[in-house]
Amino acid sequence: MQNEWLTLLRKALENLPITDEDIVFLENLALVFSGHPDIFKACHLAYLDEEKEYHYHPVIGAPYDFIFDYTLGQVTIYQSDKQLILELPIFQSYLSYVDLLFGKIYPVGSIVELDKELLPDDLVAAFARENMDFNVVISGRRALINNQTSYVDYVGYIWPYGFDFEAHPLLLSHLFIKRVISEGYTDVRDKHYCDEELRRAYYYDKIFSVMYPKGEIYED
Repeated sequence: MQNEWLTLLRKALENLPITDEDIVFLENLALVFSGHPDIFKACHLAYLDEEKEYHYHPVIGAPYDFIFDYTLGQVTIYQSDKQLILELPIFQSYLSYVDLLFGKIYPVGSIVELDKELLPDDLVAAFARENMDFNVVISGRRALINNQTSYVDYVGYIWPYGFDFEAHPLLLSHLFIKRVISEGYTDVRDKHYCDEELRRAYYYDKIFSVMYPKGEIYED
């Protein structure tokens, strides 16, 4: 399926004000991100936290360096002897497509530990009051919100309690996940559902993660 996602990514990138050479550069970067979700997460967090730079220097493979300039509103990406400068709305649009097409979708029933360093203070305080670990069981994926114009990565409930009529579900970004404790059951039908309904259909309907606000990404 990766070739199909690359084809869809290229179609999206062709609508952005960038060159064919830029598109090839970004396709290669997408392959790095898809093979190393932790790198994508770290780069995205660096951007969200308005850090000045992010560096990925693997033991094997080409290094990437991201230099963010929030005053000029652009990011410069270096890869060996190559360089690409993108306006931040275009960069965020690119991230939104990579996230949509290549992002990991954990099965329903998966148990994950949340990273308390990234959670809102009130949620951290709620866990602390109940003396609970930051563990959540996933009950829904890429749930539509905002009048079905965007999605939240996961809907979950506190583990081990699960669903409770008096408890509000937690709406979670994959960025909040520190580690996966146990993956839920998956099969061919589940994978087909994720690919057809949660990737391809969202792509054509231009439904992206709520982490990429419509007003802050480039739209053709």
